[in-house]
Amino acid sequence: MNTPFRLKVTYYDADNDPARNLSAVAAGALVPMAESDPDDQNTADGKDFYCETVLPSGIYAIRFEVSDGVLFNRSNDTGNLTVTNRAVFRYQGFLELELFYAGRGGVEFTPSRQHDPQPPLVKPAGESEINVSESDIDRWWWANITYNYSDANLKGINVSTLRLYWYDPLTRNFTLAENAGQDTARNITYANVTRLGSLALIGHPPVNRAPWRGWAGTSPYGKGRR
Repeated sequence: MNTPFRLKVTYYDADNDPARNLSAVAAGALVPMAESDPDDQNTADGKDFYCETVLPSGIYAIRFEVSDGVLFNRSNDTGNLTVTNRAVFRYQGFLELELFYAGRGGVEFTPSRQHDPQPPLVKPAGESEINVSESDIDRWWWANITYNYSDANLKGINVSTLRLYWYDPLTRNFTLAENAGQDTARNITYANVTRLGSLALIGHPPVNRAPWRGWAGTSPYGKGRR
């Protein structure tokens, strides 16, 4: 996935010489630049140029190169420009991951080793853990993950408590994913995370409440239960 950019620079020449071969160098490509105002012939006080180009995702610097017909000059490199991409990945129709990252690459979904959560956490019967890992991405920042539980076996689980959990290999237990939440109207649970790994759909069992009982007493209308 690539992102379009508009680059602008102002050219100055004390002798009022016109710019020749003014170009931007971005991500290793030389991009010619055009005059913003062709009627402006004064370069002594500055003349604006621009170009439109597609920049790939990544982290790199941009510079400008120009000649006045006699001397060649180039600007200092800009500070590192971070171009981020947004990519959406899906796994078997029930898990979707939206990843914001710099660099090229993808996301891999693979079945993970199954672990039993410690009580009171409960994993729906038949639900697998999924390992989510990045592949050849130079750098990434965060990801939105959604999990559709419409087809999950939710017997013995309080549906309102369903959330995404990470399996932590250090503690050998599940921990709630970052910014975990739920949208019951759409039957999804979601999280906004800054790390990837093995995740699972987990909830709590229903709360058992003692049955309500009325109390016996008297009233002006005779004995009875209220």
